[in-house]
Amino acid sequence: MNQKTMELLEFPQIKKRLAECALSKLGRKLAEGLKPRANITAVSEMLRETTEARLLLEAAGRPPLHGLADLSDLIGKLNAGGVLDPLSLQAIADFMRGCRHTREFM
Repeated sequence: MNQKTMELLEFPQIKKRLAECALSKLGRKLAEGLKPRANITAVSEMLRETTEARLLLEAAGRPPLHGLADLSDLIGKLNAGGVLDPLSLQAIADFMRGCRHTREFM
């Protein structure tokens, strides 16, 4: 899809509104990086996932996403052979706890 078509469809504005609704920095980054898809199979799968998520929200309410922070900086530090301080370890523990709560919700 060319840039003029994306502008006519207000795709940049849609991405901006979606990013504003994101609950995390990582979610905002993903929303801002979205690009239109031309593959009908991929689009159909994404629509199915969206419908499934909407039905889950309607049935069970808002998922427990607290603690699900972006750990990419910490992981990068570990990959470089770094050592984590206690606050970083606590952030990882909070993330793991958040993952468990989210899994239980689903």
